Amino acid sequence: MDATLDKREQIRMKRLATKYIIIGDILYKRSFNGIILRCIHDEEIRAALEHAHGGAYRGHFNGTSVYGKLIRISYWWPTMEHDYCEHVNKCEQCQKHAHLELTPTQ
Repeated sequence: MDATLDKREQIRMKRLATKYIIIGDILYKRSFNGIILRCIHDEEIRAALEHAHGGAYRGHFNGTSVYGKLIRISYWWPTMEHDYCEHVNKCEQCQKHAHLELTPTQ
């Protein structure tokens, strides 16, 4: 361990390191249920989101469903939750065909 880190930081880093594994040149994260998820780079995130949201699945699913699909195809990145919600909210087809919440006029 790095000598510049204090004792608490060293313990935190060791605990965090147990959640990751490197196979070849690829970093993977162990999920809470033991599934190994591939950590993807910024340039791969958009393609993964499009694939899970409207690509091969062709469903234009909501954010929660997109998250589930990303986990099932074994992808992970730190800002995943924010990114999939933002992607779904920006999808033109979803906005065009979304269920409208109708409120009665006064």
